[in-house]
Amino acid sequence: MTVNNPRRIFKAYLKELRAYESEGVKLYYPYNEECSPRFLAETMAGDPGATYMRDLEESEEGKVIRVHFNRILLADAGREGKRNNNP
Repeated sequence: MTVNNPRRIFKAYLKELRAYESEGVKLYYPYNEECSPRFLAETMAGDPGATYMRDLEESEEGKVIRVHFNRILLADAGREGKRNNNP
């Protein structure tokens, strides 16, 4: 997802996460803490230095029942921080 408009990014995440919720899928972040779509969308949209990997858990029938989100630090974010701290 591009880093242009934080509000637009938030809305896109919220739409995705509410779709999961409407299907009865439980959302977890950090890994084992259930959370709301709004909390997760705010967290993800407010964290441009990371991306969030989705770990899907399925029922025996193959239906997604839980999604665990894992924060993955972006490599460029670390370099940018070093550049800003060391002129």
